Amino acid sequence: MRRALLVSFLFSACVTLQPPSAPDRSLQADDAVNSIAFSADGKLIAAGLDSGSIWVWDAASGERKAVLSGHQKGVYGLAFSPKDGILASGSYDGSIRYWNVLKGSEARPATRGKQAVEALAYAPDGSRLAAAGWNNEVHLFEGSAMKPLLGHSGAVQGIAFSADGKRLASASDDKSIRLWDAANGAPVGVLDGHSSPAESVAFSHDGTRLASGGFDHTLRLWDVASKREAGSVEAGEKAIYSVAYSPDGKLIGTGGADGAARLWDAFTLTEVRPLESHSRTVNSVAFSPDGRLFAAGCDDSTVRLYAVDRAH
Repeated sequence: MRRALLVSFLFSACVTLQPPSAPDRSLQADDAVNSIAFSADGKLIAAGLDSGSIWVWDAASGERKAVLSGHQKGVYGLAFSPKDGILASGSYDGSIRYWNVLKGSEARPATRGKQAVEALAYAPDGSRLAAAGWNNEVHLFEGSAMKPLLGHSGAVQGIAFSADGKRLASASDDKSIRLWDAANGAPVGVLDGHSSPAESVAFSHDGTRLASGGFDHTLRLWDVASKREAGSVEAGEKAIYSVAYSPDGKLIGTGGADGAARLWDAFTLTEVRPLESHSRTVNSVAFSPDGRLFAAGCDDSTVRLYAVDRAH
């Protein structure tokens, strides 16, 4: 369950919304889904559950491939390495674990900390792993070395690398978005605009735009070069917990506490087509690497997969 401690284009010619699109497939887990991630080749989709386990399915067939157990609390961060396919998972138990999914076992010893882990992200070349959580810091791991990125005054809820690997963005309960030099961890900018905690961030494919979502119900767009807001829209009736850019940069997906996953034109911020609502909070959304699937993970223990070409 999400954040209990905070208590609660494609074508711009689309003006009239069509009836909600039903999912093409629904994957059933046995507890609330806090986070989801596709493997770099798009063949697998993983879900981090509130029970602490991780379920992995074949993205094409829906066949369950693995259940990974080891965390003692909910899994809120998931990221597949583009380099070797290792799945990293971060939990409220303070640990980061590294999994060989096909073997169903841990690939190397866990990284252990004292604070809950909220988000994970691999650099595009797999050389670095960023982790964020309740200690108000972003931790940048490269091999056995760890560099803390300091500046936020609240828990860090979301992180993302740009596609070229040069920038890292973080979203925090302090309402700000921060930009970092991903190579050395130096701060390069602060984006202020959210009126409540910021929850999630995602870069466009070319790195020129950044999308963010937060407790103020808004989806915001930022120009990365000027560090100015480029647009915003009320993207739900409640908090927006997750945002994702499509690989071609034309769509932005959102999910939030109102139980709705939505697709937006990334240029006009108009809703492309509503998707069939979940019965409970949507905690995490993601596009497959080829952009053909949009996935939404929810408190109702499901991951719903929508074919993008039929969902708009």
